[in-house]
Amino acid sequence: MAAGEASQASACLLVVDDEEALRQLLASGLKRQGFAVILAADGREALGILDGGQSVDLVLTDIVMPRLTGLELCSEMVRRFPEIPVLLMTGCIDQPPSDWGLEVPILRKPFRLSCLCEAIRSCLRGLPPVPVRPWPSAGSVGPGEGPSSR
Repeated sequence: MAAGEASQASACLLVVDDEEALRQLLASGLKRQGFAVILAADGREALGILDGGQSVDLVLTDIVMPRLTGLELCSEMVRRFPEIPVLLMTGCIDQPPSDWGLEVPILRKPFRLSCLCEAIRSCLRGLPPVPVRPWPSAGSVGPGEGPSSR
């Protein structure tokens, strides 16, 4: 099924994060919203799942992980599975993915489940998600500061 054809109720998400508690929290919340969820602890495990033939409609991945980072996973996804959209999430990286040559949507942690679901739905429709907290421009306030963090 093409990403734009996946409905929220039938969409299968591959959630990739090295923090077990966060993986389980995301899976629980996304399942309550009607998504099917598959979990992976890092980029290598995620690629193994995809190489094994598992069909997914979107990959949601953290950036900072051992073995294979989210950025490395994203690069491999673009090369090997270009039909599957990727949504990055991070609380640790101060540079946007475009600095690594990747034009991929990203959510800055922390975010609300409702914002995550909105971003996922946008990606599944082939649209860029509305940024939850955009990357600060030179001279702007940092993450978690100012009116956009309320």
